Amino acid sequence: MTFKSVALTVTLFMISGTVFAASAFDGQWTGEIHGPNGTQIVRLLLRTQGVKVTGTLAFGNEQENQIQEGIIEGNTRSIVRFKTNDALWTGTLKWGNTKTSDEIAFVREVGPQGGRIEFSVKRVP
Repeated sequence: MTFKSVALTVTLFMISGTVFAASAFDGQWTGEIHGPNGTQIVRLLLRTQGVKVTGTLAFGNEQENQIQEGIIEGNTRSIVRFKTNDALWTGTLKWGNTKTSDEIAFVREVGPQGGRIEFSVKRVP
């Protein structure tokens, strides 16, 4: 094998690993949201394929809502945006002391009258 073919093989392997690697958003997340009706547990399951995001979101004992129109944005791919039935969600990864993310800070915008709610979720180990 020549040097060029070895270099090409290594480059292709590195590119394919990058394309198929799981994003920092993949996995289960949980947190609490504090509102006028008390505190509720938030459960979030995110799956990514490229920049497309799918999964579910649920509060307390409520039924899971399917994520719609999910996308990862930003130069560092650290922002996730998606819709559920009643709201637009924007999350920003917060990085811990390692190279993996351990928290997503969310802002929830609900319709013209619903207002803005902020909360965080942490990765379920």
